[in-house]
Amino acid sequence: MFGLGKSSKPATKKSPGKEASLLGAFPVYLYEDNKVIFKDGRVAIGFKVEAAEMERWDVDAFDSAWVGFQTALKTLPPGCVVQKTDIYYDRPYVHPPTEGQYFTQRMGDYFGNRLVMYYHGYLFLSFAPTASKKSTNSTKLKMPKPTSSLNALVNKADEKLPENIFASIQATMAEAERYCSEFTEAMRALPDVKLTRLGTTQIKNVYLQYMNLEFDSQPRHYERELLNEVGTLAVGEIKVSCVSLTGQGQEVHPCVSNSYGVVSPMVYPLTNFLQMPHIFTQAIQIQDTRAALADLDLDARLNSGLQRFGTQDNVIRMEEIGQFAAEVRAENKELCLLHVNLLLWETSDKIRRQNVEQATAALRSIYSSEAAVESWLTMPMFFASLPGNAYQVPDRWVPTSTDRAACYFHWTESYRSTRTGEYLCDRFRNLKRVNLFDMNQDNQNSITIGPSGSGKSYTMGNLIVQRFENGARQVIIDVGGSYRNVCQALTGNDFNNCYFEYDPANPIEFNPFLLPRHPQSRRWIYTDEKVTFHLSLIGTLWKATGTLSRAETVVMARFLKEYYVHLNGSPLLGSPQEEFPGMDSFFQFVRATHELMLAPLAPAAADQLATEADAEFAARREQYLKDIQFVQMNEFFLIVGEFSLTGRYSKVLNATHDVDLSEYPLICFDMIRVKA
Repeated sequence: MFGLGKSSKPATKKSPGKEASLLGAFPVYLYEDNKVIFKDGRVAIGFKVEAAEMERWDVDAFDSAWVGFQTALKTLPPGCVVQKTDIYYDRPYVHPPTEGQYFTQRMGDYFGNRLVMYYHGYLFLSFAPTASKKSTNSTKLKMPKPTSSLNALVNKADEKLPENIFASIQATMAEAERYCSEFTEAMRALPDVKLTRLGTTQIKNVYLQYMNLEFDSQPRHYERELLNEVGTLAVGEIKVSCVSLTGQGQEVHPCVSNSYGVVSPMVYPLTNFLQMPHIFTQAIQIQDTRAALADLDLDARLNSGLQRFGTQDNVIRMEEIGQFAAEVRAENKELCLLHVNLLLWETSDKIRRQNVEQATAALRSIYSSEAAVESWLTMPMFFASLPGNAYQVPDRWVPTSTDRAACYFHWTESYRSTRTGEYLCDRFRNLKRVNLFDMNQDNQNSITIGPSGSGKSYTMGNLIVQRFENGARQVIIDVGGSYRNVCQALTGNDFNNCYFEYDPANPIEFNPFLLPRHPQSRRWIYTDEKVTFHLSLIGTLWKATGTLSRAETVVMARFLKEYYVHLNGSPLLGSPQEEFPGMDSFFQFVRATHELMLAPLAPAAADQLATEADAEFAARREQYLKDIQFVQMNEFFLIVGEFSLTGRYSKVLNATHDVDLSEYPLICFDMIRVKA
């Protein structure tokens, strides 16, 4: 059992050497120059990881990150340990208060104090003392027993630390800085991943949170006693269990399709998909590949010499070693040691056992990986999983190559909230803010897909209410009255001015030909933007495809421009008797122009010279007769004529006045009768 400080109760006669101060067993010796110096002489440097948002990457991005991480590992010396610590913890959701917004307040009351999973990610690099690198380079693939004050206390009471372990500490710290600089530069190849160097105070704060298992606040000191029990470690009132990887899966991949069919990291079942408080540790110890291959060859020769007396296991091991060594040499791979574990904690033993079963199943689901639930090693694993201290992991290293080990690291985190936008629940029922209509982006579109009764209209109604309370302007085109009640509740007395239903006897009236006017001359201001809009409108009314051909576009654009030249040239412009623009007026103009151009020219007398206007008209008529061959004008008159004053839809596009809807932030048009 570990107490809180130097004043802890001394060990009793019944359990000599079993109780000690936590500070005496804590693996950290000193914090200096934004680094951690451990009691075994290793130096660690830490980073805060800002990973890519969940489900943001495609296959190419995952492959790029996988290759980039392997490149970064090549910059590190043998004996270096790369440890990534992902902390997932629950915290009650606190909804930001918003005065005067009824719906938002009710939503806050519903979601308030619900446990939401939060995430913190850290990456630590730890380096062996410079003086011991020669021995580290010859390290076998089998992990040597690390020496630390914790192991001396728990495992071998008479084991002592080597003398002068800090003799070369300054050189080790200098080399750690140099290697870290090269590593972080190589890590820039990972898209959307950012590493931020941790300072001394930040590292201390991370360790305080870790040792207290309290991540939703910042403890100021070590507040909980630690007690090693069978199968668990008690951290104050909390029970901790550990599940470790003991064997790789049958396959490894940089990415896979998750349970929703979306591309995700291979270890996604161990991330936020594992909906319980847990710490996911991934560690790689860099090996001297040449020395490790020599040890593999020796192991293969020893097993080969036992062919007559050896068991079937010796034969299988010899074949596996031979195949693995041949693969490493042929593909020029690097060798390493891999460690993966999950730390789970709960106050309830029943819930903790359920979580252990779920976590073990999640680890084994990664291509049938082998997993073990720790017993007496739970406390050593807890201390070894301290960010930066993974070198102290006891007996849970898996020999492999760096390309395979890199698949067990992931660089994604859960969904992020935007600063503005509407609230939606993510896949895990956590409330997130999503800006679907970010004006800084080129695309402000979204699509909601689902079968009948799945809640599409409810979801859109939710967004409508939130955007209404946030002051956004909205125009809704509905079919069937799905949003009638929503609009009525939000607009109140203005409902009749904001909600419009199409009725053939009393249709909604528009006039898309009404334009802004010059304040002095009263001329209609016709822009290229309006030309494009009118061409789209005519294409929608005229063509089944809704799109005009190139020849039709050219001819109709000429008609539109000539129409407004005709209106602006009228002597009655601006007077009550002026020709009012509208679909009927435009239709009549096109028909009159078409008939004029097709009418035969009267023969001129021999002694009369053609005027300049006559010559211009003749040239215009000749060009029109050529162009009109590519346009079915009779079809135009037949179909678009339905929207003239003599057609069935005479009132739709010929309104004689504007209805100013600009003062209403929410407008809805229900087109159910148009569909019928």
